Amino acid sequence: MRFTRAPNGDFVKGSVDHGARSDPYVQSDVFVRHEIVMGEGKRLSFEGNIVNLFNQRAGLSYVEGPVGATAQLISPTRAARFPGDPGVDWAKVMTAYNYVDALNGTGAFAGVQPKLTLASRYGLPQVFQGARNIRLAVRFTF
Repeated sequence: MRFTRAPNGDFVKGSVDHGARSDPYVQSDVFVRHEIVMGEGKRLSFEGNIVNLFNQRAGLSYVEGPVGATAQLISPTRAARFPGDPGVDWAKVMTAYNYVDALNGTGAFAGVQPKLTLASRYGLPQVFQGARNIRLAVRFTF
């Protein structure tokens, strides 16, 4: 499901994208080792290990939540019943509801839920494939 913003700032529900795919994950690693026997149990070895040889940078995880992470929750309010009551109307949250109305603060959520804003990073990649990593080693065994 994709969300967009209307000119008045409301969330607009789009269609479900059934053909969505993430970037292809392609990674080529190389390991090379050469050992030279120096005689009487002595050996000299050279190693090279390259992870992600072609430095592919595919997106692995995407921002799926349409609202930002800074205290933007669907939490309709109600009158407090006792001291220390958080005032959340759990009956509305725990039963079936129209989530677009909840995001826009309309319908059953009018007056009890503030309008939320669309996250600027919604739908963008947030975790990427690791960058090229090169490790070299020289070992002398005696």
